[in-house]
Amino acid sequence: MSIKDRKRVITQKGLDKLKKDLEHRITLLREEIADKLDEAKSVGDLSENSAYTAALEDYQLNESKIKELKEQISSYVVAPDKSGDSKIDIGDSVKVKDLKSGKELVFAIVGMGEGDPLSGQVSSDSAVGKELVGKMVGDKIKVDLPVGQSEYEIIELL
Repeated sequence: MSIKDRKRVITQKGLDKLKKDLEHRITLLREEIADKLDEAKSVGDLSENSAYTAALEDYQLNESKIKELKEQISSYVVAPDKSGDSKIDIGDSVKVKDLKSGKELVFAIVGMGEGDPLSGQVSSDSAVGKELVGKMVGDKIKVDLPVGQSEYEIIELL
């Protein structure tokens, strides 16, 4: 199976966000760009019409993004609901304790490409996410990060 044929796991929230972006691009953005193209065409000579060139570039970029979003959406599967399962998986939130600092952190495990570390969302394919997935409360993990190695104890599955 080629990489292109493989399904990737994503949260329902992440998939909904992609679908919303796609819908926006197909309906509103396409119409806005079409209006800009029509307006620029009405000015006259297209060969030296910078407004037309810009609108055409916007059109091509939007169509490319629509194609990309459709491919992404078709390549994802939504993470199954495993509530009640004691193993950490995509869609779960966990509280961990940094064993060096004693600080408690909360991580939400999200699908590939959904990560936003600044808001506590770690992708399942990130260093932290890879170590957390499949673990249970009480387990300890070591994570190699750019700033050095961190060690966490999983204290709660939220």
